[in-house]
Amino acid sequence: MKNNLLNTERIQKFEFFFASNYPMVKKFALMLLKSAEDAEDIAQEVFTRLWDQPDLWEDREHINSFLYTMTRNLILNQIKHHNITTAYRENYSAKILQDEAYGLKDMLNPIYYKETLLLIELTLEKMPEKRKKIFRMSRFEDMSNKQIAEILGISIRTVENQIYLATCELKKTIVFSWFLFLVIAER
Repeated sequence: MKNNLLNTERIQKFEFFFASNYPMVKKFALMLLKSAEDAEDIAQEVFTRLWDQPDLWEDREHINSFLYTMTRNLILNQIKHHNITTAYRENYSAKILQDEAYGLKDMLNPIYYKETLLLIELTLEKMPEKRKKIFRMSRFEDMSNKQIAEILGISIRTVENQIYLATCELKKTIVFSWFLFLVIAER
């Protein structure tokens, strides 16, 4: 019975703590992230972590600075993780595409190589204008994602996502054309 009473008291304290501080934490996260959805995720993560450690939030004198620090650290960790994941995904996709395109030159006669380059160009032309432009700026003009984002007035995440989608689309086209080539070659 005593344990249930302590749990109820703890829940009530946390509800008050949450109601008092959640808007401030979310607003701070929004200011740093510029995305309401990401800010909400971070704010929820802050309070989820605090729920498991009542000694961190119960009867703290300087809770605001603690919450700001915790929120900032979670945001920095999220950004770092996102950057690492995106860089790996981009490099991996670009390497596969590049290996496939350049590997074709050695394996096929120049006619097939030129046809493959034409296929890549046609695939790029069918992409949405924004995606095509971003991909060309990245791969053909050798611009960084940050430069592209600044020039086009969009977020770096949008640039990264569009490059990833373009690379996937090109890869599918190349794989499909190779499959057709092999089927025709077997006849």
